[in-house]
Amino acid sequence: MYYLLDSIEKEIVIDKSRFICQLHPVNSLEEIEAILASTRKKHREANHNCYAYIYDRKRLMKASDDGEPQKTAGIPMLEVLKHHDLTDVLVIVTRYFGGIKLGAGGLVRAYTNAVTNALSFGQIAIKHQRQVYEITISYASYDTFLYQTRDKVTLLDQIFAENITVRLYFNDSSIVELNNHFNGKLDYIEKEIIEVLEPLK
Repeated sequence: MYYLLDSIEKEIVIDKSRFICQLHPVNSLEEIEAILASTRKKHREANHNCYAYIYDRKRLMKASDDGEPQKTAGIPMLEVLKHHDLTDVLVIVTRYFGGIKLGAGGLVRAYTNAVTNALSFGQIAIKHQRQVYEITISYASYDTFLYQTRDKVTLLDQIFAENITVRLYFNDSSIVELNNHFNGKLDYIEKEIIEVLEPLK
């Protein structure tokens, strides 16, 4: 499964109709409803605000044609999300009718293309589990610690007291390798395991 890192909004025009596509990473059903409500208010003059979402590790899926002919908007949009193996994502396509009817096939292509185009501008990520460590080091060792962990860890927190306490997880390398640089005397504790999103390269 893959995740969208940031929200995107892109517009395409097909036979004078405007198709404005929004893609949002989402963390709750309440957030989905809030984004939908905001979009309906912002685009109250639009003919349609069609949407689809996949949420909760693909356990929940929904699509809406919002007045377009049945299965010509929401389902094609949902299929694009499924094709890209995305979850926890909401897509909305707002249509301002341009006066030319597209027909069922034309609508399916238009809504599909609107989502595919917007996704091409997005940053996709994968979720990994990472072990968090709490490391205590002296001020005298701090520069060495920073040098040895440069570009290899993500720092979550630092507390400067009698010694320095650092919470981190490894992106590259490992606690064993870091401990070796301190002659096996690194003072560390394994803490919780967290899930982090890491962009696909």
